[in-house]
Amino acid sequence: MPKSSNLTKYNGTNVRINPLKKIITSALISLFWQLKSSWVKRFLLDQFFIPRPYNLSALEIEYLKGAEKFQIPVNQKNIQCWKWGSGPTVIFVHGWNGSGIQFLLFLKKFQESGHSVLTFDLPGHGKSEGKYSNYFEISDSVRTLLNYVDHKAIKGIVGHSVGAAGIINALNKEKLTVPTVLIAPALRLKEMLEYSFFSHGIPPKVFYSLIEDFENRMGYRLSKDNPLNLIKKEHRPALIIHDQSDRITPFQDSAAASALVPALQLFSTSGLGHRRILFDDTVISKTLYYIDGKQNQYEEMNISQRIMSTDYIPGHRPDED
Repeated sequence: MPKSSNLTKYNGTNVRINPLKKIITSALISLFWQLKSSWVKRFLLDQFFIPRPYNLSALEIEYLKGAEKFQIPVNQKNIQCWKWGSGPTVIFVHGWNGSGIQFLLFLKKFQESGHSVLTFDLPGHGKSEGKYSNYFEISDSVRTLLNYVDHKAIKGIVGHSVGAAGIINALNKEKLTVPTVLIAPALRLKEMLEYSFFSHGIPPKVFYSLIEDFENRMGYRLSKDNPLNLIKKEHRPALIIHDQSDRITPFQDSAAASALVPALQLFSTSGLGHRRILFDDTVISKTLYYIDGKQNQYEEMNISQRIMSTDYIPGHRPDED
C-alpha cells in the first residue's frame, strides 16, 4: 500500500446510529452539560467504559484450574493473573470485552513448545477488580506486568485489539524491545474513540473534556500516545497479524503502518474477522515462529476463508467477528 494511504480520516464500520436519534442525543447531552457536567461524564463512563462480561467455556474454566494464580496491583485495583509452564515467558494481553483465557489455544501451543505463558484479565474485565477500564489503564497494566516479570525472562509479548495498543504504549514508556506480535491492533485508537462518540451524537467538547480528565489523572496524552504515532516514532520491530474483513479495527491501518515502518511485518488473513482470528491454527503457528525467531523457516501461506462454528470459539459473540 502506498504512503498516500488514508491515515488521517477514520471511516468506522461498526457503528450505525439513526440520524434523528443522534440529533436528539446531542441536544440532550448539551443541555445537561450546561446543568451539571459531572452527571454527563458519569453517564458516558457507564455507556462507553464498562466492559461487557466474557462468558468462559468449559474448556477455558478447566484450563484455568491448572494455572499458578497471582494478583498484581494496578491503580489501586487487583489484577488477576495466571501462569502456566516453565521456561522463557511469553505474555498475552487480551482486548476490550475479552479475557486473558481467550488465548487458550495460544497458551497450549506455546506451553507445549517449552515456554512459560502468562496472561491476565484487564481492569474491569473478568476476575480483575474495577468497574471501568480505558486505554491508559490497559497500558498501565501491561507496564506493571512487564516490571513484575524479570526482563531477561521475557521471550515475547502478544496482544489483541486494544490490548495490542496497550502493548505499544507500554513498551514505549518502559523503553523495552521484545519480540512482539500485534493481532488486529487498534492503531488509530484516538480516531476510533472520536468516531464512536461523535457517531452517537456526543458533542466534541464533552468528549475532549472527558478524555482530558483521564489524561490528567493518569499522565498520558491520547494524541501523543496514539499507538500509530508511537509505532512511527519508535520503529520497534513487530509482527502484525490482521484480517482483511475485520469490522472492528480496520485492516487498512495495519497495511498502511507496515508500509510506512520497515520494522513492521504484516501477515494478512481472510475470512477470520476480529475475534475468530485468535482461534486459527495458522495464526497461532505464525505467532510462535515469530516469537521464537524462526520466521524465516516458516513457510508462508495464504489463509483461505474458514467456516467455523461459533460454538468452537469460547466467549464468541457474532456481532464482534
